Parts: sequence; C-alpha cells; structure tokens
Amino acid sequence: MTGIGDPMQAALRHLERRARTVHEVRAHLSGKGFEEEAVAEVLSRLSSMGYLDDRAYAARFASWSADERPMGRRRLEQELAHRGVGRDTIEAVLDETFGPDQEAEALRKAVSKASRRATAAGARERRRLASYLLRRGFRPSQVMAAIDALAKKVGDPEGESQK
Repeated sequence: MTGIGDPMQAALRHLERRARTVHEVRAHLSGKGFEEEAVAEVLSRLSSMGYLDDRAYAARFASWSADERPMGRRRLEQELAHRGVGRDTIEAVLDETFGPDQEAEALRKAVSKASRRATAAGARERRRLASYLLRRGFRPSQVMAAIDALAKKVGDPEGESQK
C-alpha cells in the first residue's frame, strides 16, 4: 500500500457524506495513492456488506431526481453514466423505476418550476422554456406538448407553440 492510512477507513469516510458508486469510491481511493489490489479488496468488502450497490444507488438517484430535480430519462441516463453506473444497470433500473408515468410527472414538475419564473405567453418565453426542458433531458415531443398545454392554460392568444 502506497497510500497514507487504511484504504477501508478512507472509503468509509468518503461514504459518510453521501452514497457513492463503485466507480466513485475506486477513483477516490486510487487518487489517494492506494494500490489497485488493496482498492479491489475494499470495494469487494464494501459491496458484500451492502455499502456499495450501483443498482440501489441508481434507483435512489432516479427517485430523488423525480422529486427534487426533475429531469427526463435521457438526462437521468447521462447523470448516472457520469457517476460510473454501467449502461446495463442504468437501463434495468430505469425500466423498473422510471416509466412513462414517472417521466410525465417529472416533466410536469419541471414545467411548474420553470413557469413560476415566467409565463409561457410569448414566443421568447416559450423558446426559453423549451430550451430548459430539453436540457433537463425531456424528448422534443414531450416538450412541445407541455408548452402547448401551458400556453392554453395561461390563455396565450396564439394558442400553440411555434411548430
């Protein structure tokens, strides 16, 4: 071991702050200078103890984001991949926990959050809202339907978004 201290203690301290993926803990320990063999042993022990579980992490993250930081499936996939969760795990978890109903609810929350700042009455506001929702990972067809619905709700004289 070339790192300072015990790799298990370093990993546990890193996990104290929030849940992490296997990839995140591996990167942390490697960055601290621990040998690859010691890191692999710690990751195995933490996984067997239930402290590291990428599948559970992905499910919690999807649930949290639906409530606190609404985003579409595409953005969820990107966020989880960025954190080191494998594509197969991401697909399986999102198929189970983030279906069309959950994505529709996330879109509703995102529209509500964005429309608090401005109404969607003008073309410029609609473009801003569309851009925001697309960055949040919602599909263009979902975004346009949401903007049309909001425009009708607020009494937009044009009635629909620009098509």
